[in-house]
Amino acid sequence: MRPNLYDISWKVTEPEYRDDPALSYSTLARFAREGFNKLDSLFDKVDTPSLTFGSAVDALITGGQEEFDANFIVAEFPPLKDSVVKMVRELFNRYSEQYRTIEDIPTDSIITVSEELAFQLNWKPETRAKVVKEQGSEYYTIMYAALGKKILDSETKNQVDAAVRALKESESTKFYFAPNDPFDDSVQRFYQLKFKATFLGIDYRCMSDLIVVDHKNKTIQPIDLKTSSHTEWDFYKSFTQWRYKIVNILSIYLEIRKIIIIFVL
Repeated sequence: MRPNLYDISWKVTEPEYRDDPALSYSTLARFAREGFNKLDSLFDKVDTPSLTFGSAVDALITGGQEEFDANFIVAEFPPLKDSVVKMVRELFNRYSEQYRTIEDIPTDSIITVSEELAFQLNWKPETRAKVVKEQGSEYYTIMYAALGKKILDSETKNQVDAAVRALKESESTKFYFAPNDPFDDSVQRFYQLKFKATFLGIDYRCMSDLIVVDHKNKTIQPIDLKTSSHTEWDFYKSFTQWRYKIVNILSIYLEIRKIIIIFVL
């Protein structure tokens, strides 16, 4: 019987994976970017419109429409700058249990958050609060209806769909994201397999977007999806800025023992 990569993966749910304290790429990359000055916030959750876009693409590629529907909602609201969305999300996280509308949040509280997030510090404090209330009112209300799901406007959803189509239809990438052939298991594709290992007393974990196993050619290819606002020829800037090389290092660390097991069996 042909060995299956799933059998030697770490079989936990995604919430269990996220809650595990082992080091991951995102934690290591963040430390590499921010250093000891941000050590006290190293494990804080980061949520930005750009990350939401990337997460939506990942959901449709790795989990399909069902996973997308479980984690995202598409709603119509006036176009907002990323900085305003970030402000509204933070205000909702802090005050939604106390205030049903953003207009009810005290101005002083909004000013405090704007200073923490460095939102338009060149404006007067009262102006910052006024703009956030005026522009973010509808988005704040939609967050209640979203029931914890991430919110996309229809334009962003169209861009997400375009990215997914490109991955599935481009000559350069369609092989990786093709469905498994039920009549030929020489190539197997596994989405979101999780692995955990300990090296020199330190626990590491990883969840691969996709792993392509080619039994005929004896190769295992970990695939990590990355979205970027850079053009293709400027992608190296993202590679450097976000420390993507750490992904490669973790893949080697966490996969090498598994690969040996597969081919010895």
